[in-house]
Amino acid sequence: MNGATTRLLMVEDNPGDAGLIRAALHEDSSPDAKFELVHTDRLSEALKLLKEGAFDLLLLDLMLPDACGVESVTRVKDAAPSLPIVIMSGVNDEAVAIEAMRSGAQDYLIKGQVDTGMLVRALRYAIERKRIEAQIEHLRDRETVLRELNIALTSTLDLNSVLDVLLEKITTLLPGIAATIRLKYSETGTWEPVACCNLDEDEWRRGPAIRDGMGLTEVVVAAKTAVVVPDVQSYPHVRNLEFMVHNHLVTFLGIPLIVKDEILGVLGLYTRSEQTFLPEQIEFFSALGNQAAIAIHNSQLYERIRRANERQAALYEINRAMTSSLDLGAILDSLLEKIISLRPNGAAFIRLLNPETSEMEAVACRNLHEADWKSLLSNTRQGLTHVVMSTRTPIAIFDLSSDARSRHPDFHRRNGLVSFLGLPLIVDDTFLGVLAVYTREIHEFGRGEIEFFSTLASQASIAIRNSHLYEKLKTSNETLEKTLEIKSVLTGVMAHELKTPLQVIMGAAGMLSAGMCGELGAEQKKRVETIEAGADELLQLIDSSLQMARLEQGNVHLMVTDICPKALLAELGSEFEKPFHKKGIELNIFAPPSGYMLKSDRIKLKEILRNLIENARKFTANGYVTVEFAHKENNRVEFVVSDTGVGIDSEILPKVFDLFYQVDPRHKEHAGAGLGLNIVKRLVTALGGEIKVNSEVGKGTTFRITLPSEISRPHLIAS
Repeated sequence: MNGATTRLLMVEDNPGDAGLIRAALHEDSSPDAKFELVHTDRLSEALKLLKEGAFDLLLLDLMLPDACGVESVTRVKDAAPSLPIVIMSGVNDEAVAIEAMRSGAQDYLIKGQVDTGMLVRALRYAIERKRIEAQIEHLRDRETVLRELNIALTSTLDLNSVLDVLLEKITTLLPGIAATIRLKYSETGTWEPVACCNLDEDEWRRGPAIRDGMGLTEVVVAAKTAVVVPDVQSYPHVRNLEFMVHNHLVTFLGIPLIVKDEILGVLGLYTRSEQTFLPEQIEFFSALGNQAAIAIHNSQLYERIRRANERQAALYEINRAMTSSLDLGAILDSLLEKIISLRPNGAAFIRLLNPETSEMEAVACRNLHEADWKSLLSNTRQGLTHVVMSTRTPIAIFDLSSDARSRHPDFHRRNGLVSFLGLPLIVDDTFLGVLAVYTREIHEFGRGEIEFFSTLASQASIAIRNSHLYEKLKTSNETLEKTLEIKSVLTGVMAHELKTPLQVIMGAAGMLSAGMCGELGAEQKKRVETIEAGADELLQLIDSSLQMARLEQGNVHLMVTDICPKALLAELGSEFEKPFHKKGIELNIFAPPSGYMLKSDRIKLKEILRNLIENARKFTANGYVTVEFAHKENNRVEFVVSDTGVGIDSEILPKVFDLFYQVDPRHKEHAGAGLGLNIVKRLVTALGGEIKVNSEVGKGTTFRITLPSEISRPHLIAS
């Protein structure tokens, strides 16, 4: 208090007592310690004076015309809670004194029992005690704030919640103060505005980007300690002076947010009048900043992990969606849909290179006016797409409006596009197109984000390439199917046309052989028999070709009827009796009882068995061929055709059903077109069955056909 003037407000209705107190204070005054006394005789007037000006102490009489007793103390405390009160009373009553002290008075003096020295000491002690009490209370409040802040900050890992809690506590302590928080964006090194209070947030965020130089933020970062600027409006390192003046910001206190010697950001506090921040205030806000820095650090770690997991999940979902289809439209829709889900307020497009014209074609976009976007494509040799195409590297643009490479400012302005990321679509060093991502707010695409979208573009490139290959294969298959269809039709027509002259040849040979044209000599008969055998073999080949053509065209329908296996096998036995007798081998048929019936296609089943019996006859020189029938479980039946012929080597056994495959084409009797067993397998499949073969060289071969005893779909097409 030395060298200062102490302002006292005295409330005393006794002019004599008031004069004595004034004289005592004047007597103790000195140039280094002066008392300025303001006197009133009414409590109501005193309360008005307290509202109008600041006082260091109140001298209060308890017996006033408009107030009486300890009630006066209570009314003064309500009006000025921090003002020290000393009672000057003519009543020597200990109970009243205690009650007054409990109500907030610092001391209780008895008029007539106090000299000048005692009065001055009582006044000074009262002021000092009140100051200490206020300081202790302030420290308690700060401790409470720090404790509450710590609890609040550790209860969440959401960055926005952490910053909201911090700013709320600051405004609770200093209601009129403006506060800002800037955090370092690790991928670009910029100090991004993230939160503020008691300011126009939009205006604050529109301020100049902090990248380098020595603005207030960089001054705090460089100092790595609290920085006080008494008047920011005259400070040379202020970047946005107009903003400071417009918002009446004067004194600045900058607190670095540091964790493990790493500066995460800066907490800025601004007053709207010049203010001196005391050392204990700076220390308190520094402690508050340290707590906030730890919470921000934890929140950023959590956010990095969450973002990494989210990106990994997004890549997985995109990959799954794109690989689940080979349709180009579906692939691009899935890709753009996921990009927009990651950047809801953004936009995206894809342009693909037409290899035939070397032009970039518009294929898909999201959150853009499509007609407006496509109208830009008249010249593909300029603009950002061409830059990405030329460099084959990602291109990130912070602000499209100020980048010279942007050739369509009107389009960007109409669609509210601000920042841009262009990614080449490349696979196996082949350029496919460009994927572009826009934001509608200023945004710095960092290294991690570019890597993520580049990975996404790589996945998309593979899916697009696969789609292109699929389309080419599909076109080739369609062409091949048409070619095969023409071939099948041509084969059928040719075979049918060959059949008529062949039948004429066979008829004429039969007449010669029967002697209808005169007796033939031995050599002549032998030649006619050769003609008949060749014609018969050629007829079988033509019939097989016609059957194969019908199967390939899918024109074979099943005509389901009731079949008696015994009768069917008997017919086959009669049909093959002469050929088997002529070759000198036996045909043994074991048929079931007459009452057993099947429900299948009789013609197809007979053709299957005929082919297998004829095949067994060809490859059996000695011994016999056996045909058996058996009823199996699950409403299945089995036909078995076995022989004692030459057998088939195990290495070539799996190939016997292949089209045009021949087991032994060198033997005249074995020679054929390699169609028979392939037709058998197709017909067995059409009847809902399966065929198996096992064989041993020198011992013979066995074919087993398993069929359903009843076909439930009578019009099944054999494909």
